[in-house]
Amino acid sequence: MKYLSTIALVLAGLALFGQDRDTLDIPVVVVRSTPIRDTLKNIPAAVNILNKIQLSQNDETILTPILNQIPGVYMQQGALNTNRITIRGIGARSQYATDRVRAYLDGIPLSSADGTTILEDVDMSVLESVEVIKGPVSSIYGAGLGGVINLYTPEKLSGLKISTGTTLGSFGLAKTSLNTTYGGEKTSFLVGYNRLQSDGFRENSAYDRRSLTFKINHRFNEKNELNFLTNLTRLQAFIPSSINETNLINNPGMADGNWGRAEGYQSYDRMLTGLSFTHRFSDRFRNTTSIFSQIMDAYEPRPFNILEEDTWNIGTRSVFNYDFAVFGRVSELAFGTECIREYYDGGTIENRYQDFPGQGSVEGVRLTRQEQIRDNLNIFLQQRVNATDRIAVEAGVNFNSTGYSLNTIYDIDGADQSGEYRFDPILSPRLGITYKISQLKTLYATVSNGFSVPGDD
Repeated sequence: MKYLSTIALVLAGLALFGQDRDTLDIPVVVVRSTPIRDTLKNIPAAVNILNKIQLSQNDETILTPILNQIPGVYMQQGALNTNRITIRGIGARSQYATDRVRAYLDGIPLSSADGTTILEDVDMSVLESVEVIKGPVSSIYGAGLGGVINLYTPEKLSGLKISTGTTLGSFGLAKTSLNTTYGGEKTSFLVGYNRLQSDGFRENSAYDRRSLTFKINHRFNEKNELNFLTNLTRLQAFIPSSINETNLINNPGMADGNWGRAEGYQSYDRMLTGLSFTHRFSDRFRNTTSIFSQIMDAYEPRPFNILEEDTWNIGTRSVFNYDFAVFGRVSELAFGTECIREYYDGGTIENRYQDFPGQGSVEGVRLTRQEQIRDNLNIFLQQRVNATDRIAVEAGVNFNSTGYSLNTIYDIDGADQSGEYRFDPILSPRLGITYKISQLKTLYATVSNGFSVPGDD
């Protein structure tokens, strides 16, 4: 496993020019990504929040230009489906996806049990905000070596609203979306459908993604609340791959020769779903428990082989929050657990595209097939104490246990990796301190430890 410890010392301030401080009306920004919710200036971490206005300041086809405005965050974009994110230099280790950075949609993990994260399946039109915590977040989320990206759909809805949008661009770009929201006294819901298509600038770069997002919230009474969310995605995206410098200068629209002849592409059907229940035992004690699952059926012809993958996981995340006093000072304790079990069945097939010119990828003999069971358990605890009127101390720790069970069903070369792999438990501590200089300025320092689950590298 990979580890990282980091120390941060930051001065967060707001410069005011030509305004009377007594007449300022500064909106309170509450961070939802941490187990202990608080205003942005009271969180001892590097947090950036993108609101709905910021998210809508582009064509809403992809998050790339928005995330790249955040210092320390870099999202590389090849094609619409080949995106990789790094936070402070950590993350882009998978070939076409992000590793070592966690991501969630309304508290439901978008990241798989092996650490791979794909963000672009969630359409921007259904999002209300995005929160990015930079640096190791293992004390909260487990294997978050680089940080965590939390995507949120609207939390408060009022009345019935129907909105539709169309985006047209060069090279056959077309996006259509239809969103319906309703907010009543006890029940609210969101239904969003969108389709994004593009012929692409380069050869063999056509893209077609359809997605449906459904969310419903029901408040039984002041103590009990239920949320259900599901996101369905169907994708087929061709891959032009990379070309050399000469071809880039003379013919930038061409695809790599082998990828073009094989008509290589990535396709999958993916379902993300989760059910969460919040119960308030009292004004000071509450719990939110979520059960979630992710299913993915993928098929990817490449020049060197054809990859087939079936993945299914199920997990739960439960967080308790308890407010109490320590020596007469306000304190809050958050503790809970997140566990995921993931089943993987994947393998490769010979690609005989060279033997059948003009027909694209053609399946040959079976090369490999392997089954995996991936287990990931996190138990976390975090406490914040207001030591004085100006100083707050936050401490946390996470216990992680990760294991793999591998079963090699077939390998044409005879290699057998079957076996049980259990890694040493990891304790990831974190300590943060904030000092309120004034109502508008806060100084904070953090020291934390992070890790990542084993990958293919």
